[in-house]
Amino acid sequence: MVVERLQQEAGRFIEVASKIQGRETLTQTQTPRNQRLIVSEYGFLAVQPGEIREIRQVELVDGKPAKKHGSALKDLAQNLTAADDQQRRKLLESFEKHGLHGVAAGFGPVIQMFSAQKIQKFEFIFQRMDALNGTPVAIYRYEQIDGTGGLTIYSGGKPIRQKLRGEIWVLPAGGVPVRIVLDSEFEEGKSKMRDITFVDYAPSEFGTLLPSTIVHRQFRDRTVLVEDSFRYSGYHSAQ
Repeated sequence: MVVERLQQEAGRFIEVASKIQGRETLTQTQTPRNQRLIVSEYGFLAVQPGEIREIRQVELVDGKPAKKHGSALKDLAQNLTAADDQQRRKLLESFEKHGLHGVAAGFGPVIQMFSAQKIQKFEFIFQRMDALNGTPVAIYRYEQIDGTGGLTIYSGGKPIRQKLRGEIWVLPAGGVPVRIVLDSEFEEGKSKMRDITFVDYAPSEFGTLLPSTIVHRQFRDRTVLVEDSFRYSGYHSAQ
């Protein structure tokens, strides 16, 4: 039931997401005294059948208006197609010009990785029961067992492709996914790097799950290097 529901929700997201826009508020913390805030217009773009990418246009940086060129919707549609590593890197550079370094991006549509065309590439194993914001959830471990790496981590400006693994948190009654966790590790010199990302989804008036919050933390060995916290609000039909 859980796999079937996850597949259904992924298909609905792919079908509807490109018609929706909202607002993204990103807080990046490197140290308690080094915190940045970026507010962006946020949406989704269908780059090819069955493939959704998130797109954004920065509006405010630490409370100050960002420079814009051209119409918002046009810029939003052209900001990211992310079909390859070079385009993904350009997105990161667009954040870093505002003083944000190593920011995680592209996780909002991660639920699409479990669409009917892709879900057979994963293995799911029940792990435990827990609670999310006071609501009971069942937690399943997933791991990509087939296909090329579905996750790209950037280290020193270079892409590192990895197969997806992590956890799916679902409501026990109907199997609705409420959180997708991505967990990756790689070596950088003599250090062990680890990225953990929590993508929380909530029902919407559009009949599909949409990201509500995303929290990403990057560790070097056991030290937290950076935390990216995304909040999403104001979803509406794209004009």
